[in-house]
Amino acid sequence: MKHLVLTQFGTPSESVALHDDGDPVPGPGDVLVRMEAAAVNPSDLLLLRGVYLARPEPPAPVGGEGVGIVVDAGAQADQGLLGKRVIVLPTYTYGTWAEKVVVPQDKVVEVAPDADPLQLAMLSINPATAHVMASSSYLRMLWLSRCEWTVWRNVVTDCVFHAAAAAVISSQTAKRLVISVRHWGALIR
Repeated sequence: MKHLVLTQFGTPSESVALHDDGDPVPGPGDVLVRMEAAAVNPSDLLLLRGVYLARPEPPAPVGGEGVGIVVDAGAQADQGLLGKRVIVLPTYTYGTWAEKVVVPQDKVVEVAPDADPLQLAMLSINPATAHVMASSSYLRMLWLSRCEWTVWRNVVTDCVFHAAAAAVISSQTAKRLVISVRHWGALIR
């Protein structure tokens, strides 16, 4: 089974190696997921450089989120998940940049079999970030004095829209995002 491994901190070309090992075996409460797609997020790249909040000790698996099909399940795991498409909930423990990954059953979410795996692969990090940043309570935490806000509003707007642009979000969520950001003084062109 091929998978990418963080060997040292640095640029992706110097910090990641392709390993080819035997298939992982799920433990009693685990499922084995054959990965269909895994996102590459800015947080993944920061992790490779060693500047992200999560900082695993190399060698470590890489990849924070993805989607795949459950191909095996441990004795205590839900056997009904076999053959089902699931999202692997984001973490930097399992390493979704792999052909297969073992995940605790409670860290996967079953999704529609006809949904686009490429869209599902990035569903758990970027849209959640955009949603949090669109909430007025989050933007209120960023509220500064009028003078400071004038300087920082473009930074906030850029952060919000980079998160939203990286995510596939519904038009309703996008509208809420624009309304929230405009409410707090950002200029939307």
